[in-house]
Amino acid sequence: DEMGAGTGSATRSFVSALRSEPNRKFGSGSLRLARYDFTDISLAFTERVSEEFSGYKSQMTFSALDIERDLESQGFKQGEYDLVVADNVLHATSDIAKTLRNVRRASKARRPN
Repeated sequence: DEMGAGTGSATRSFVSALRSEPNRKFGSGSLRLARYDFTDISLAFTERVSEEFSGYKSQMTFSALDIERDLESQGFKQGEYDLVVADNVLHATSDIAKTLRNVRRASKARRPN
């Protein structure tokens, strides 16, 4: 899961590295992963970025997520992700401790609270 993905600048780098056929046109082919969830607090960002990555729609999802709020109340399961990326977003939250707990809860490798 990529939390607080914003305009997708980090996503572009991740997707480029994860493409199964790097020589094919960007946006075609498949990614070397089962699923990539792009999330941001702004639905406008998720909608705009989903158009750019529409070629990977079978493996990518795009949805709104406020990382300061409970994940389950927003439709996300605890312990669901092998890897959680929160690039350039944690510092922008009002309660960093609560935000880090939520990020940790999303990860399969989380420690008990």
